[in-house]
Amino acid sequence: MLKLGLVPIRIFGLIISPKLLVLSVVGILTIGGGTSYFIMKDIATIKSLRAPIGQTPVVTGQISSNTNTPTSQTKTSSSPSSQTASKTASTSTAAKKPSASTTTASSNNTPAASPSPTSTPAAAPAPAPSPTPTPTPSPSPSNGSCFSAPSSCGYPDATNTGPVAGTVFTKVPEQATSGNGWSWDATNNYVLVSGSNVTINGIETSTEIDVTGSNVTIQNCKLNAYNGMFGVSLRHTTNVTVKNCQIAGTDASAGRLMVAIKSIYGDDVNPQSIANNISYVSTGIQYCQGLIQDNYIHDLGYQSGDHLNGTTSGSGCDQLTIQHNTIFNNFDQTDAISLFEDFGQQKNALITNNYVAGGGYTIYGGANAGGIVPINIQITNNRVSDHYYANGGYYGWLAAWNGTGSGNVCSGNVLEHVATGKTEALSC
Repeated sequence: MLKLGLVPIRIFGLIISPKLLVLSVVGILTIGGGTSYFIMKDIATIKSLRAPIGQTPVVTGQISSNTNTPTSQTKTSSSPSSQTASKTASTSTAAKKPSASTTTASSNNTPAASPSPTSTPAAAPAPAPSPTPTPTPSPSPSNGSCFSAPSSCGYPDATNTGPVAGTVFTKVPEQATSGNGWSWDATNNYVLVSGSNVTINGIETSTEIDVTGSNVTIQNCKLNAYNGMFGVSLRHTTNVTVKNCQIAGTDASAGRLMVAIKSIYGDDVNPQSIANNISYVSTGIQYCQGLIQDNYIHDLGYQSGDHLNGTTSGSGCDQLTIQHNTIFNNFDQTDAISLFEDFGQQKNALITNNYVAGGGYTIYGGANAGGIVPINIQITNNRVSDHYYANGGYYGWLAAWNGTGSGNVCSGNVLEHVATGKTEALSC
């Protein structure tokens, strides 16, 4: 393996630390095999800035009775930074305990070993500052609107997502350092779930949970992570479910998480994210197949160069279902839900019955200009709020939509007027 010093280096104009470069190189070498999908989150956004300055997306959704979508996009943030190069789980240093049983986090009360001190890399040259997107303050609750209490309209919010009432939490590593299927990696400072066929309940930690096992359920967890990277990362897994968890950075700026739940290589089979409460992240959930349902994604976080997504996918895999989520992007860039063709054709995606607001465009439908026409994309029965911007997103509610592809459907979507609670039909 190529051995690098600790000095950050520049690749394609990006400052990359050696720790991140190893994974990035691996991803680049495997592009031909189709496994590079999520190696670097913002390779996608570097080459395809969402709502690029001075350029209009393929198709913009409009309110059927009123069109008010600017064609220039001068407020979109520029100078994106590389965001997804991930640390590789160091399984050789982790105490693995695979098991076929169900466990709670508190199976071992052995005090954690103190992590070894690490040397400090040389500081990278400071990049040129990029414009900071503007978060929009919340107005007072409005008569008839769902926005102030989404659960009153049957949508997810803080009252019906996150850990269930009565959950007993075990702090890792303070109170436990291992259990059936998982262990604390003191060297790399994260929780490693290497076992398969396990249910892990009630973990509370301030760092990442890295999953390499399959048929795993992580539930009622609480992650207030400070590492700046991921909340739960999935690596070559099958049937991993993350549900009823609270995942957040420590604040909306320097302490934000990059991604709350992420398929690192894009090859995870049937991941499921259900009823999670996610905040202070630049992206809520990122994978190309599986289920995203009943989540509350809100109060996103921003660092210079970030692109902000509620959920995002860079290419189509098997079926991706995004249904019955509440996703609010309180910034004026990127999206609440997005399908992009950064790594291949978009296909087989259902976006339905979500309550969404904000972003540059609220929903991206997967059609890159000059790219392959997406197929089997259904955007139906979503409720788009004008809470932040008059047409849902700063530039409109829908972009990158191509209705000519086989199986593509866009119907039943409505714009909610916060001031009155009334809705009107949206055209695609």
